[in-house]
Amino acid sequence: MGRLRGRLLAALALAVPLSAAAQELPVDWDGAWKRVEAALALPVGAPERRAEIESLRALESGAPECPERTLLEVALSLLEDRPAGLDPPDPGDPWPWDPEASWLAARLLPAGPDRGRALARALEPLAGEPEGAHALAGARLQLAWEGWLEAAQGLRFDEALGIGRPVHRDSRASWSALSLALSLTRAGEYDEADAVLEAQIEREESPAALWSQRGISALGAGRERAGRGYLARALIRGSDDAGTVLARLDLAAGRSERARAGFRAALGARPVLPWARRGWGLTLLPPRAGPRGAPATSY
Repeated sequence: MGRLRGRLLAALALAVPLSAAAQELPVDWDGAWKRVEAALALPVGAPERRAEIESLRALESGAPECPERTLLEVALSLLEDRPAGLDPPDPGDPWPWDPEASWLAARLLPAGPDRGRALARALEPLAGEPEGAHALAGARLQLAWEGWLEAAQGLRFDEALGIGRPVHRDSRASWSALSLALSLTRAGEYDEADAVLEAQIEREESPAALWSQRGISALGAGRERAGRGYLARALIRGSDDAGTVLARLDLAAGRSERARAGFRAALGARPVLPWARRGWGLTLLPPRAGPRGAPATSY
């Protein structure tokens, strides 16, 4: 009898930790985020979307308190077509979500530095992908581009470059090279901007826009001779932008006849570039009165 009682007590002792372990089984959060993204692509009110909401709601109710559960709660509100906003973590705290969860966080956070932090974290795995892997596509690429653009327009260049560099590394496209070079130029990173454009020019069959941006970046760095050379290469490849920039340089230097010829050629573009009309008009003004007779063409 005593031996049987001992066996029962031992079995009960084992059952308690096994039961607790069963309740603490890890949640497949990566799978949950993919299910949320798939459900968001379905029409509001669709039976499949409602069924997925119910399944995710059950997952959320059984999950332990953690940042992932908070994120899922907000995502469910969005799926149910209710106003949803995610509270950003404190700036001094570590970022609470892994890259996969950070894509969803970027979608739920308001535009601003916190969304930039989310996108930078979400893009981290691209560092392990081959260059030009094109792992980004669809809604994620659009979200990254919008976050990049918003940060650049807000003059938050560290944030913009934290998004733009991995996006271009993945895309290796003309549009991403031009956008990254522009962000780098505005941030004062002229050498890196030049390197990005030089590498992309070697990949493109028609790199007129890239040569033009390389020239503009060189001018921004104070390298006028190199900038003029790059713009000339763009011009002979058919870039109207390059012709207008060169004409503006001549206009600023007082070379009215050369500027007039440049703007006259740019007037043939369709659509006509705004500075082509302005510049042409300025070249028609009479010289400013004075001993040197400098033309009235400053801008």
